[in-house]
Amino acid sequence: MKKFRTFIVMMVAVVGLVSSVEVSAQISVEELCNKGVEFLDADQNESAVCYFQEAAEKGYAEAQYYLGLCYLGGYGVDENVEEGIKWIRMAVEQGNAKAQNDLGLCYECGVGVPQSNYEAIKLYCIAAEQGFAPAQCNIGRCYDYGICVPQDGEEAMKWYLKAANQGLATAQFNIGACYETGDIVEQDYTQAVYWYLKAARQGNEYANEQLGFLAEEGNADAIEALKQLEEEY
Repeated sequence: MKKFRTFIVMMVAVVGLVSSVEVSAQISVEELCNKGVEFLDADQNESAVCYFQEAAEKGYAEAQYYLGLCYLGGYGVDENVEEGIKWIRMAVEQGNAKAQNDLGLCYECGVGVPQSNYEAIKLYCIAAEQGFAPAQCNIGRCYDYGICVPQDGEEAMKWYLKAANQGLATAQFNIGACYETGDIVEQDYTQAVYWYLKAARQGNEYANEQLGFLAEEGNADAIEALKQLEEEY
């Protein structure tokens, strides 16, 4: 169960509760889905599910994706992994990149489907072709650690950079870590601090911690980066 909860955090941060809502037939499926997202953001899960269900049953892929997540995490409905996977697959079949990436995570972690790194990276690649940054980052991670592909630092950095240049903090942190450790690229603390700072500015706690560690070791770039963060916030 702990593994599953950790997995859900990787996928999405969602929430909620409100009294029952009558969904107007006059609202478009896109508007229904957007309303559902608003309720999720407001910690009103049951109302969100009402909107997602309405739009999902009308075939709207984004709503099918979110409804699947709600079932996977038990947000506004009883937790039902099988039902969650069903709805996410429906969104995948319509080409929804978020669903493709997250079904890939399901396969990688063995949640609701047989564990398969092969299926995982296949789905990551399909989502990445649409320019979806989290999927690009996941491909980078696969090359970084040799998950179902030969370990390849150059390929890992290529995919991390695609995601990082779209502003994905996780990818920015990963690039910083690569430069700090020197495992797959030449060690470069200046570059490590540069990417950690980018990620930290977006609230990435791990990047902030690494800057702190480097500063404690006397790294001048890290010390300056922490000063900048303090001035900015």
